[in-house]
Amino acid sequence: MILKKICKYFLGILLGLPLFILILACPALEITKIILFLQSNGEFPLYFALEISYLVVAIFGPCKI
Repeated sequence: MILKKICKYFLGILLGLPLFILILACPALEITKIILFLQSNGEFPLYFALEISYLVVAIFGPCKI
């Protein structure tokens, strides 16, 4: 019984961590990349429309439709 609870706990962590990264870290990194590009006055090449579409997918991708 205790082993079953421990297995469920570790399985939850194993599956929950990538979901946590997908939901929180991906949009945060995408926003940071856009902000750094805007502050660099165009020194770094960045396809702005593509980055905005990546941001939209990163934010709304994990949502159930």
